Amino acid sequence: MTRSERGFFTIELVVVLGLSSLIAIGAGMTVTQLITSTQRNDNQAVAVSHAQQAGYWISQDVICSQNITLGDDPCTSDDEFISIFWKDWENGDSYDIRYLWLNSGSLQKLNRTFVVRDRENVVTENKTRQVADYIAGAGFTQQGHVWQLNIQTHFGERTVSREYGIDQRQ
Repeated sequence: MTRSERGFFTIELVVVLGLSSLIAIGAGMTVTQLITSTQRNDNQAVAVSHAQQAGYWISQDVICSQNITLGDDPCTSDDEFISIFWKDWENGDSYDIRYLWLNSGSLQKLNRTFVVRDRENVVTENKTRQVADYIAGAGFTQQGHVWQLNIQTHFGERTVSREYGIDQRQ
């Protein structure tokens, strides 16, 4: 056995360590990129979900409505976004739905208060549920018999805008 066949030289060890370091750095960067992109996608999914949730509930109520009031009702202490009313002519029940803003820092939450009154104006149902979080802005305008709803949500680094055209029943 010759001297060159007995073991590794220092230069061979340095080359192997250098290559191993490059592979480890590349693997670490790949894992970091995957985690970052997953978080961005999760933020996008949350923002989209909240915009769609608000659009769904408001759309369903506008379709049923007979009367819509925009903006804050000065007769209540709540900060209303939209107030929607209708009467069921078959049983005489009246429905009062209000979408309320709740401030949570720079973003807002949107709650839906649903009140049903019978013929004698007695409250038979009164429910409040949170419709959406992370609302950065919203607009609701009427163009003919079609209502335009614009919702903008913000979560993490993602901002999502959704626009809905809602055809109110005649």
